[in-house]
Amino acid sequence: MNPAGAQFQKAVALHQRGEFDQARAAYEKLLGQDPRHDGVLHCMGLLCSHVGDFQNAVSFFERAISIDPQQEAYQLDFGNALQNIGRLREATLAYDAALRINPKNLSAAFNKGLACQGLNSHQLAIDAYGRVIGLKADHAEAFYNRGNSKYALGFFSDAIDDFKSAISLNADWVDAHFNLGVLYQARGELEQADLSYREVVRINPLYGQAHYNLGVLNHARGLFDQAIECYHRVLESTPNHTQSILNQGVAFKELGNVVAALNCFDRAIELDPRSAQGFFNRALVLKQSGDLQGALGAYDAALSIRTNFPEAWLNKGVVMMEMRLVPDAISCYDQAISQSAEFHEALENKGSALLTLGRYDPGWELYESRWHKKRAAGARRDFGSPAWAGSESLEGKTILLWAEQGLGDTLQFCRYVKEVADLGARVFLEVQAPLVRLMHGIQGADQIFTRDSEAPSVDFHCSLMSLPCAFSTTIETIPHSTRYIHPEAAAVLRWQERLGKRVRPRVGLVWSGGFRPAQPELWKLNERRNIPLKMFEAFGDLPIDYFSLQKGQSAELELSTLIQNRWLGPVMVNLSDQLTDFAETAALIEQLDLVISVDTSTAHLAAAMGKPTWILNRYDSCWRWMMDRTDSPWYPSARLYRQSTPGDWMGVLEQVREDLAFCL
Repeated sequence: MNPAGAQFQKAVALHQRGEFDQARAAYEKLLGQDPRHDGVLHCMGLLCSHVGDFQNAVSFFERAISIDPQQEAYQLDFGNALQNIGRLREATLAYDAALRINPKNLSAAFNKGLACQGLNSHQLAIDAYGRVIGLKADHAEAFYNRGNSKYALGFFSDAIDDFKSAISLNADWVDAHFNLGVLYQARGELEQADLSYREVVRINPLYGQAHYNLGVLNHARGLFDQAIECYHRVLESTPNHTQSILNQGVAFKELGNVVAALNCFDRAIELDPRSAQGFFNRALVLKQSGDLQGALGAYDAALSIRTNFPEAWLNKGVVMMEMRLVPDAISCYDQAISQSAEFHEALENKGSALLTLGRYDPGWELYESRWHKKRAAGARRDFGSPAWAGSESLEGKTILLWAEQGLGDTLQFCRYVKEVADLGARVFLEVQAPLVRLMHGIQGADQIFTRDSEAPSVDFHCSLMSLPCAFSTTIETIPHSTRYIHPEAAAVLRWQERLGKRVRPRVGLVWSGGFRPAQPELWKLNERRNIPLKMFEAFGDLPIDYFSLQKGQSAELELSTLIQNRWLGPVMVNLSDQLTDFAETAALIEQLDLVISVDTSTAHLAAAMGKPTWILNRYDSCWRWMMDRTDSPWYPSARLYRQSTPGDWMGVLEQVREDLAFCL
């Protein structure tokens, strides 16, 4: 062995024992003797790499390669050093050089995959990891990393397969289970995602992101109690995790726990006084609890932090509408629309606000934005034909008009059926089952059926609530505003015989609106429009025969309970069990002198029949009743009573009783 070779081996031995300073001195001495010793240059590069001096490592590797470019180890280590200082593209070239020398160099292929991922060149990364797997079929890291690149490119199914392969090779690889859960969640496979995240927290109970994702998952499935527990687990290890606190507050809000929700949002704001989302969520809860002024203050706080916040402008507008500050609400909706031109909720709400003010143009057109909301996806229907928008000729055509929303809406807008028929169309009318028999008396409909029936093939279709827009309706051109619904003659005769001779004035009474279980967003509204029957007690001393027109289990139970308790209110003739559909209700109404009702379908029915109808409205009444009017252009026989302050039914009922007494 020559002396230089012996010195080189001693230097390498020092290097391998971790005596880096001595090894460096030995390498430098050798380079002083032979500056082109590629082996020493390579070892100097390795030593620099071992102590984290990758910049100098690159320089030594370059010098070694310039002397002998066919050494795969030189190219591999050069690529590694380049990757460590962020020169990723050059690193991939070095790995390619190593692979040209030895196509089976596993490390070069794997590290090239890492560099390509760092460059977001995911297809190249996939190819590199594929090469690794071809060389070593049980390379779990290659499957895992390839799965990440496939996920980045949107190849979800293939990524899932790779993560499963990684897990089959390493059953407790927590990150592989987590990423598998993320993919399942992205694909909407929530049960599978749940299983993956639960496996993560089984392996590592302190894996906070898995607990958080489980919380989000449970929230999406409406499992709010479980979501709260998941966020609690996150907060056990990370007490100041603001997003978990915010999400926990939203879950408490969904459960109706206002105090707990506000505590969460206050805590989030305490941690981050610039949390616009915290103030926004706080406003939602305050509004839900009826504190409108508090909600406005919280929305203003959110908007002072983040002015470009269309959802906050929208919801502030909703509060303004509830406070009957309609022009201010419109300004809020305009702000939301200016920040998000396709914000269909804001466009629809602006339309409703304009309709409230009687500005039917452009109110109707904006109200049509409801069809483009995400929530409306399930409500949109096409029947295999285009929607009629009013401009297309209907002469000799067929059209299907269909009920879109509630029973009252159908009763209000079925007045347009004759208008459509007068344009030369053959009209098919789809309505809710309780209205079918009644609608046989409507003019212009060739055939009437329910949604459960097979719809006919038609040239056009149109929702009943889109007809005012199609006809460009103004207040002056509302059709058939007097009497357009007529009860069956035979049913009227039956009810005449059933009730006998009229002795005193007959008044029908409805104090509670229908409950729509599929529309939770209307539950609070429903509560505000209903009146506790006990509040009508003062009507009991008037010489009137009262008839309950009330349907609905809870309201009927309310009446029977009061009767059992011998209340002092009006004696009520309760024939609800005989009101099997709206045709029967209409025939009974025909025998009455007056109907007094909250804003519900029976009020629409009575008014559409031309019967004197007194409608008792909440403070923030529906757009169709407009602002500060005691009459309605839709129903000339209607008289409107409105709360003067939110929740004040006593003032309304005192006025109704006074007017009722005056009419006797």
